[in-house]
Amino acid sequence: MERTSSFICLPDISGFTHFAQQTEISHSKHIISELLEVILHSNNLDLKVAEVEGDAIFFYRENFTPSAKELLDQVRIMFLNFHAHLKYYEHYRICHCGACSTASGLGLKFIVHLGTFTFTTINKTVKPYGRDVILAHKLLKNNIRENEYMLLTENTFDIFTEAAPSFIKDLKQMKEGSTNYDELGKVRYRYFLLKHLHDRVKELPTKVHPHKFKNPVRYEGIINAPKEKVYETASNLEYRTSINTDASYFQYDKDRVNRVGFVHECVISNRNYRIETISNDFGDDKLVYGELVKKVAIARKMYSYTILENHGKATKVYYEVHFEPIPVLTRLLILLLRPFIRSRLKKSFDQLKEYCEHAE
Repeated sequence: MERTSSFICLPDISGFTHFAQQTEISHSKHIISELLEVILHSNNLDLKVAEVEGDAIFFYRENFTPSAKELLDQVRIMFLNFHAHLKYYEHYRICHCGACSTASGLGLKFIVHLGTFTFTTINKTVKPYGRDVILAHKLLKNNIRENEYMLLTENTFDIFTEAAPSFIKDLKQMKEGSTNYDELGKVRYRYFLLKHLHDRVKELPTKVHPHKFKNPVRYEGIINAPKEKVYETASNLEYRTSINTDASYFQYDKDRVNRVGFVHECVISNRNYRIETISNDFGDDKLVYGELVKKVAIARKMYSYTILENHGKATKVYYEVHFEPIPVLTRLLILLLRPFIRSRLKKSFDQLKEYCEHAE
């Protein structure tokens, strides 16, 4: 098959190996999946995807050399979108597990190379093949100690600077480096640090917690399990059908980690509820999981909170249900229904307690 001169770009998530090994697998895989999707959706150069490789994406485009501006713009938009998503996730996360609490430490680097390759077919999938493909992959492991940069092989750098002499002026902190590979020998490259781009990631608005209404319906009890386990059970939607046996239907996006703004649906007693995850402030020493239901018969909105605090080696659980009232009607109905609502909270508590204390 005829060889072609083409563009290769590998965005690679820095810190992935440590992140995946040291954190909860279920949440880390969802977080990485989201970040890879962000990179895929930031493909402004109409690049083709040869493969998604765990923590990296192999992009290529045949017979194509982007202009220096196109290259810089592409790297910039992927980098900014990547970190904007991490900032969004950190801002709205509710989970305190190792994966969710350390995701903001992930970074992004780019391997850029202009070379030639042919194609091979593996199980009906056509992929680039050749020395330059191997070279690009090898460069993911190099001697650079930084974790966020754009690396260009020496010949690639020369091509861009010859085509656009101002190319180097648009980059920050250019450095030279090289790495020896058994199969390829010494490979020289230039790399440019991307730290300065963090200043361009937009800040998110300050969190505004929902209003707390007077005289919420309350229930409290003790669960003989660590606070963190109880919180994970209450907030992880994977466990919801185990701790809410009244739900006859339950649906949520299983490829996403629950966070503020996340919506799930369930049917209880033939009524359909659309429930949104929220947060609130009940004190720094507590863990709080909240949910909002906008359509309830007795109020404009219903806010329910599971509030956890340490109680020796056990956990003190407080349930609070706040109603945004419909004038006159809500106050009267809640007064009449308060014993029923408390009985429902007790049932929810008993199911949570049973699961936390006895489930493996």
